[in-house]
Amino acid sequence: MYNIDSGNRIYQFRGGNLSLPTIKFYETQFNSRDTSPNMIQTTTQTTPVTLKAVGGGAMKIDGTETNYGDWRDDLARDGYAVVKGAIPKERAEDYADRMYTWLEGFNLGFDRNDLSTVHKDHLPSINEKGMCLNYAVTHEDFAWGVRGEPGVVGAFEKIYDDKELIVSFDAINFTFPNRTDIEPNKPWPHQDQDPAKPGFRCMQGLVNLLPNGPEDGGLIVCPGGHLISDEFHKAMADEPRIPAWTPEWFGFTENGMKWLEEKGLKWVKVCAEPGDLLLWDSRTPHYNLGSKTNQPRFAVYTCYMPVSHATQEDLVRKKDAYERFVGTTHWPNARHTGSNVAKRNGEDDPHNRFEPVNKPVLDERTFKLTGIPYIKEGKRNLGRRSPTTRVIEKKIWGVCALPVFFGDVRYALNLFWYGGEGEAEVHHKVAFLVALAQDDKDVEVVVADSGVDLIQHDGKTTYNDWRDEFHRYGCCVIKSVISPARAEYYKSKQLAWLQSFNLGFDPNDETTWTSDHLPVSFKGGMYFGYASTHEKFVWEARTEPGVVDVFTKLWGTPELLVSFDGMNITLPRQKDLTWSPWPHCDQNENRKGMQCVQGLLNYQPNGPQDGGLILMKGSSKLFDEFFAEQRYICMTPRKFAKEEDVKLKAELFQNFQGTTHWPHCNIHKAGPPLRNGVLCPKNRTEPLEKPVVTEQVLRLAGVKAY
Repeated sequence: MYNIDSGNRIYQFRGGNLSLPTIKFYETQFNSRDTSPNMIQTTTQTTPVTLKAVGGGAMKIDGTETNYGDWRDDLARDGYAVVKGAIPKERAEDYADRMYTWLEGFNLGFDRNDLSTVHKDHLPSINEKGMCLNYAVTHEDFAWGVRGEPGVVGAFEKIYDDKELIVSFDAINFTFPNRTDIEPNKPWPHQDQDPAKPGFRCMQGLVNLLPNGPEDGGLIVCPGGHLISDEFHKAMADEPRIPAWTPEWFGFTENGMKWLEEKGLKWVKVCAEPGDLLLWDSRTPHYNLGSKTNQPRFAVYTCYMPVSHATQEDLVRKKDAYERFVGTTHWPNARHTGSNVAKRNGEDDPHNRFEPVNKPVLDERTFKLTGIPYIKEGKRNLGRRSPTTRVIEKKIWGVCALPVFFGDVRYALNLFWYGGEGEAEVHHKVAFLVALAQDDKDVEVVVADSGVDLIQHDGKTTYNDWRDEFHRYGCCVIKSVISPARAEYYKSKQLAWLQSFNLGFDPNDETTWTSDHLPVSFKGGMYFGYASTHEKFVWEARTEPGVVDVFTKLWGTPELLVSFDGMNITLPRQKDLTWSPWPHCDQNENRKGMQCVQGLLNYQPNGPQDGGLILMKGSSKLFDEFFAEQRYICMTPRKFAKEEDVKLKAELFQNFQGTTHWPHCNIHKAGPPLRNGVLCPKNRTEPLEKPVVTEQVLRLAGVKAY
């Protein structure tokens, strides 16, 4: 048992699969970074004056600033500044090394020591401006390492005179010189701020990680442009704007460039060393260019603002982006969030990633930059993952199934600790399991009700079929849903699937029925990883006419969604396993009514001593008495699913990832299988045999509408 102290509450976690190094993410642990790196003055000279007193308020950057005697004078006057040595050079070079390793980790042929391998076919998707926004790169450990650097955060604390900051999940820049395989990077002078909202609103930044001289490409700025921004937009009010996806981006036309030139403004290439922080007011005209030398450019964009500038809705949106490992724009209040789906040759990149390769381990200070600790308890569940509006405290929560849901337990702990409601909804994954028995007679479907009827069964209506028993007891057995021949087919497919891992499993040799000879499972036979939830035979089972007909009759609609849940292959007498009962309900006690109907397709008879499903008949009718509270209602028919959940569901389908047993909500992808606490070396990201994608499959998966 492990204890986690969240400040005012202590949660106890039980389960052998939860490791202490994982928990440390949520304890008060601090990285051994320098807390006071040497801050070298910028090269711009200023006249010695009286320094501004500490605590004098945030910078206005309007031309009326009191002199500070440091880089802030450059920032106030020119609209940009270079904070020298914000990160020690050695650490900056280490971040760059990890970025190189990340690129090489795609195994597409890129070699940092061979510039001839710099080609779009050998790299992840990086646009002509060097920006990479997908593949969960914005949440790699090197990105969060840079964001949490004291010298970087400290600069923004000085700008705002505020330590309660949040940070953007912005892009990573990988600019390589002399590229001819992609469109050239042409000048694109712009401001990153809506002209209709004048004044200083956002301070942008980037941390430079490789030497960046006058000809090495990088940031180009127009010093002083921020101070005449309002004048410019009044003078150019009738000038047609360059189309943009957001009003918070303004592109300068040829006439606009001439106006700046007539005002005596010049464009300057900003040079920097590894570890320097470049800052600029969003109103300062700027762009970037490629290198004219052989020097690559690596940078991490960093933008911070006081948390007081964000609404609770902004913070909840930001929390969702953090949990899904997606990026944002440079605005830390996360008005727009991104996607991890990159395109290659017009199609989804087969190398897309939806989790970081190296997930970050954040200290307490850096975790606050996510904004999550600032979410009020009444707001913590407004996001997609937790739709309820209050936090339920649970003093003890078993996590035996947790490693099955999430390869990274930190995410699940975050969901529980800060999400409030999500823990009960994802506690166990036992719905629609394709089960293997040991004999050879009838074929059955077992349907279990997670609660009382939301379809308003009055207790009097009769159907003269299995539904009468189902509504009476909350469960039933439906005979001969598929033929014995089909059942034998599925059995053979499952055994062949186990053998395909080449771990020594032999269905005819009981000595090989051990964990060392089998892929990783939960409860001795539940398989959720290895892309197993999208194997062809699994989808064939889901789309069996008799199976679909059961749920169509139950819900009274053919427009259904199906879960991407796992399969069960339980081998008898497996000596390296310890079995114990785990009675539970697969529905949050705060969700009332029949919210989910679980199904298990059994391939051969399962007798009294053969193991398998154990139910308490009629217990569903006592669900509301046992848990006496009301909460949100969700249903299995497609029309009750939120579009955002359907969208995520479709994304998981396209990437062969599983879910819990909930078809229409609580869409949480299953993490990769762990063997001895690390990623199973036999892990698969695609099915051994991909399903035949039919119209029915696409509709059940949420990819296509009815």
